Amino acid sequence: MKPILRFHSMEELITKEMEVVFEAARIGSPFDIDIVLFKMREAGFSQMEATALLIRKLKLSIFAADQLVVNSKTWEDKKESVMQLRDAFGDALKSIEGDNDTIPGS
Repeated sequence: MKPILRFHSMEELITKEMEVVFEAARIGSPFDIDIVLFKMREAGFSQMEATALLIRKLKLSIFAADQLVVNSKTWEDKKESVMQLRDAFGDALKSIEGDNDTIPGS
């Protein structure tokens, strides 16, 4: 059975095609991150891939790149579901942490 989640290194996640789309989208003056993100989504890339590319190409922190992507016009239709997923994940982690507090010897 194939794993549901696979963790990639930055090198595995960023493809040459992504870099080509990024470089083509940023041609022009002034640089507009919304155009770059729009072109990436139009080419079929995910929010995670866009975030990874911003980290690599613009030397942004994970937090800064994530904020640009999540709050962009390009992905505004996904923002609510992303935030709900993150909240649910955080709640699940807190629940697991709380369960560990009640296990003898933990």
